[in-house]
Amino acid sequence: MIKKLIILIAMLAVVAGLGVQTVAAQQATRVRQYANCRAMHRDWPYRVARSRAAANAEVRDGYGRPHVSRALYRANRELDANDDGVACEA
Repeated sequence: MIKKLIILIAMLAVVAGLGVQTVAAQQATRVRQYANCRAMHRDWPYRVARSRAAANAEVRDGYGRPHVSRALYRANRELDANDDGVACEA
């Protein structure tokens, strides 16, 4: 009887989503604010773009493809000196 109760509680916990992180929560934990471009380049050597369009423009201009992350870009918007949608241009 106790074993069935434990199994039932475990199943309810899974159904209720206890202990399961959502994708948004996982992405939120990855967003980091960097003090400067040198620190950002350690993690993202090809910069961070706010959209695929901004990343494509960088590639068309002959640069490497930046990582696209709207949340990461927003957290580090002040590192985009020329306001082109790409933070920390090299």
